[in-house]
Amino acid sequence: MKKYKCIDCGKVFEAMDGAETCPQCGSDNITPVKGMSPAVKGLLLGMLCIPVGFGLALGIETFLDEPSRPIVPKNNQTDPHEDDPIVPEDVILDIPQIDKVGDLKLTKDGYSFEVIAYTAEGASLKYELYLSDAKEASYTSYDGKFEKVAPTEDGNYQLVVTNVSDGSYAEQLLPGFVQPAEKPVDPLTKADLQKLLNNPSAFFSNALKSKFAKGYKMTFIGLDPEEPAVPDFGEVLNALDNGAWSRATIMEEPKYDEMNRITFLKIKVEY
Repeated sequence: MKKYKCIDCGKVFEAMDGAETCPQCGSDNITPVKGMSPAVKGLLLGMLCIPVGFGLALGIETFLDEPSRPIVPKNNQTDPHEDDPIVPEDVILDIPQIDKVGDLKLTKDGYSFEVIAYTAEGASLKYELYLSDAKEASYTSYDGKFEKVAPTEDGNYQLVVTNVSDGSYAEQLLPGFVQPAEKPVDPLTKADLQKLLNNPSAFFSNALKSKFAKGYKMTFIGLDPEEPAVPDFGEVLNALDNGAWSRATIMEEPKYDEMNRITFLKIKVEY
């Protein structure tokens, strides 16, 4: 069988050798269709396969060379745990256990106390005290002992005990760091003050100063107008001791505040 093509209607058909007419239009204007030789077919197939194979090889190489990428969540959603620290699955944290917080002892310098904590493996620990909402520790200890810890506005510290090896920690709120209530002082009476004036060499000690309120006032009778103002009761004693005055007398009972501290004195001066 051979292929023929009709020149008039364009139909391609197969017929025995020597066909004379087109089976569609009956025209005898037909011509044999020359086929492609096997050699030519092989050449074209080889040329076609070369770019396809090269492209496939290039794609495989690119895929193998490209670094792995993290899986991106769909719909542009972020991973809520992407900032969490990565802890290997085979690592077991040796988390500290806070066993005891000792009683707070108040001294003139602040509070002192001791914290007892441990880990199962006996790791080294760091003890820290934080004020409320603070990012840095106010006090740090490596043996659990704290001294001279100041009172706080809310009376609390946050205790954080950290395993220095693996960073694991335990925390506990510590109350009780309050400002101690101030107690009234034993007042200096008129007679007490006069005894001091009669013995002007007496030292105006801090104990005596604590019995005078901040900003207390003194009024003087008989003081030379040209003499500078006397700032405090200690200067009164100095004036008597160095002979600038011969005598000073408390004229009336002092006035006091709610803590029994002197707020006002009236003193008569003699030269």
